[in-house]
Amino acid sequence: MELLNHKIFFTEEFFGSRIYNTKDQKEHFFDKEATTNIKKIFSGNYENTSKTNEVKKELVNKGLFTSDIVYIKNKKTSGLSSPLRVSLNITRKCNLRCKDCFADAGSSDTNELTTKELFYLINQMKDAGTFFLAIGGGEPLLRNDLFRVIEYARENFIAVSIVTNGLLINKEIAKKLNELDLDKISISIDGLEKNHNYIRGRELLKKQ
Repeated sequence: MELLNHKIFFTEEFFGSRIYNTKDQKEHFFDKEATTNIKKIFSGNYENTSKTNEVKKELVNKGLFTSDIVYIKNKKTSGLSSPLRVSLNITRKCNLRCKDCFADAGSSDTNELTTKELFYLINQMKDAGTFFLAIGGGEPLLRNDLFRVIEYARENFIAVSIVTNGLLINKEIAKKLNELDLDKISISIDGLEKNHNYIRGRELLKKQ
């Protein structure tokens, strides 16, 4: 079988292991028996038994049979070695005043993470084996460094999704977001125009 040339991250867990595929931005989970065989296959020290061949076939089908492997060694005896996903409200600043806002968004918070601190967080995520970052706010598109942060995360193989109200998206921003290969962009719509504007605080903003 021909080895693939893209990178994967292998993390042993109390239940077996999980492998993150950087090509399709998916994480795969394996039990202890499969993990034992996977470790042998990755090391090249294994016999062609029916079980190892079955596991190897599964690795191939999932795009995980590669020589470019990063081993993350922070296994715990119970519980995951790291979070599977980090959800980060990157700013409190927002151009709406939604009635159901859980972040009480509006103005920027003086304690918001700097670009450098966000890069450091991304480094920590990669080292720990957390490869999914969900960015929200406030309105994340109001951060001048948002694209730089997403680019840095993607350079470190972390899949990124964002939640936005969509009001700031124009052709240029849409093109840039598409180029960043985001995992997901979520835009909430709270009913028809009148109800949506009422819930989102559009009328309140007009009076300010």
